[in-house]
Amino acid sequence: MKVNFKIIFLGAGLIALTLFSCKKNDLKTVEDLTNKSVPAEYSTNVEVIYSDSAKVKARLTAPNMVRYLTKDPSIEMPKGLFVQFYDDELRVKSWLKADYGIRYLNTGITKVTGHVQVRNVKGDSLNTEEMFWDERKEKVYGNKFVTVKTKTQVILADGFESNIAFTNYTFHNIKGVIQLQNH
Repeated sequence: MKVNFKIIFLGAGLIALTLFSCKKNDLKTVEDLTNKSVPAEYSTNVEVIYSDSAKVKARLTAPNMVRYLTKDPSIEMPKGLFVQFYDDELRVKSWLKADYGIRYLNTGITKVTGHVQVRNVKGDSLNTEEMFWDERKEKVYGNKFVTVKTKTQVILADGFESNIAFTNYTFHNIKGVIQLQNH
């Protein structure tokens, strides 16, 4: 009878590997592994309408969107977004544009970054690199450097807070105010 030592050695090695790789079930490790941000839904050419009490508040468009279903679910817009905010008569009261956005569903907060631009119906403009939109409080705010231009002045500051219409705003740590001359 001929014994094939290669098969026996391979079998013993697999058994040893199986026995030594086993360890006590660690629920925390299993939970951490299963809660990784794995895309649950991927969409392209997205349009989302936000409403409250049957009134349209905003319209968001994005080239693509990834929805993550974890303990802290979120919706990511990795290629940018454009949002129009409406008044009760469905007139655009302001708009926001950014290179990247992520909306945290549990808190209703959206973070936008990269060439963030905001404009209101009066023509005022805001430019920054990072801003937050708190849907529940109906405000936008940020702590990064911001430039705001109105018809009469340019304001430079290290943060701001505003209503969604971007008509009532305050600044933090103002760096400078430049008065513009009317032509």
